[in-house]
Amino acid sequence: MVAYLDFPYDIQSMIYTTNWIERINKEIKKITYAKNSFPDERSALNLVCSILMDKEKRNWNKYPVS
Repeated sequence: MVAYLDFPYDIQSMIYTTNWIERINKEIKKITYAKNSFPDERSALNLVCSILMDKEKRNWNKYPVS
């Protein structure tokens, strides 16, 4: 608990909740479901990686990992 309090308040709220993880998982599920089928596992993985890279570029900068 003490280590948790060493982080800035903004980071504490991110660590405390898993909402951001649930949100990204929901987006991945929605996009892959809309795609419906993939020729192979690698193409599905490429799509998921591109989704995560796009998220990193857009707004994950506000959630630094230390």
